[in-house]
Amino acid sequence: MKQLTVCVCAYNAAKYLEETLSSIEKQKFSFEYLLIDDGSSDDTVQIMEKLKRASSHKVTLKTMEENRGTAYCRNWAIHHVNTELIMFFDSDDIAGDSLIGQLYSEIEKDEKCIAVSCYSKYIDENGKFCGGGAVHRPHYERRISAKSGKW
Repeated sequence: MKQLTVCVCAYNAAKYLEETLSSIEKQKFSFEYLLIDDGSSDDTVQIMEKLKRASSHKVTLKTMEENRGTAYCRNWAIHHVNTELIMFFDSDDIAGDSLIGQLYSEIEKDEKCIAVSCYSKYIDENGKFCGGGAVHRPHYERRISAKSGKW
């Protein structure tokens, strides 16, 4: 069984972060956390530290000195995880009860599979549904043409 790190990058996410981390914590799956605070000025770090003290999972907390953006934090994470798999989870998302296990099951079905995704429901600040989308392509493969350099 491949080991998994769930990475949550957050910037001034205190408003949503406790609910997000609670939904991840409820998963019936073994994983490690990598929590990255991207230079927040609210209580984001304190919420992450609270989870680190209470979680039964291994939790690594990284605090950036200044806001660098999600792409920078995710790239940093890719170079610092010690597991074979990484799952990025936005700091304002809520995981379904078996999300991690289902995604893990899909990626394990095919050794050529490098990524999986899932259906999302989008809600506004009042919790009202406002759209959604799905991407799930365990066999999706892209090739670059040697002549044109295009996908």
